[in-house]
Amino acid sequence: MITNKDIKFPYYSGNIKLTKSLGCVNLEQFINAHKYPTDDTRAIINLIKNCEDPKHKRKLKHGLFSFTPNVFIKKWNKRSYKNIDYYTGLMQLDFDNINDNKLAIDLKHWIYMQPECVVSYLSPSGGVKALIKIKKAKDEKHYKAIHKSVTEKYQETGYFDEATKNAVLPLFLSIDELILSRDYSEAKTWTKENFEEINYVALNNEQPPNFNSSDEYSVKTIEILNKKINNIVDNGHPQVRNAALVLGSRCAAGYLNLQEAIQYMESLIKNNNYLQKGIEGYISTANWGIKEGFKNPKYY
Repeated sequence: MITNKDIKFPYYSGNIKLTKSLGCVNLEQFINAHKYPTDDTRAIINLIKNCEDPKHKRKLKHGLFSFTPNVFIKKWNKRSYKNIDYYTGLMQLDFDNINDNKLAIDLKHWIYMQPECVVSYLSPSGGVKALIKIKKAKDEKHYKAIHKSVTEKYQETGYFDEATKNAVLPLFLSIDELILSRDYSEAKTWTKENFEEINYVALNNEQPPNFNSSDEYSVKTIEILNKKINNIVDNGHPQVRNAALVLGSRCAAGYLNLQEAIQYMESLIKNNNYLQKGIEGYISTANWGIKEGFKNPKYY
């Protein structure tokens, strides 16, 4: 039986430019560091909470340790994919931009109620951090496939940060004396995975010689979007994400006004029966996808 004392992962300087592993901690030590902070840790985090200057806040974080709980990297090796010794069976989850302490506390408890959750706690920024139990990934591609399936569940909260698909993303030490935790052996292993690649449906990167943003292409774009969203009856987030990426790319090409596209997408989501169960989360996914797609114009 694998317990919290058996799960080990590296810790690093809080200065993200100093990327070498300084050693390792076990999961029990990690939890206790959050539950019983030192006076120095408490002082630094209080400064971070009250700091409004992002640059100064980053400097303050240099005084905290950071961790990569998803992977094990040997001491003195740099934090990078090429130095991963093995995947630990943990996955870091971040929930940001909550801006409501009661909601953050409620979300922390909801996440902890999920059978795969091992640890759930508040972050200094007012968000929520969590570690869940997953089957051990074989490599980077496998880890991201597991993360993609996890994303499909937790994006419905509307606060999920997909940056955690990076298995070597540093997790900074925090404080939550009411941290929620259970033994690793008591959590249910998340086994789902999704290797599906986002398909831009053979879109063109270059503006065609005879380009025009006529109503014909605007109507075509809307028809494609209607079909994509109206046909969703399960597995909502990947399909909303794909449709939004395509829509954003067409807006960037000049076929639709960006703000009108966002509003129209929101209307479609609200009128889809399946998407009713998590409207805010799906709208958040759609807004992200439209903005991401807008960075890469695609032409007919």
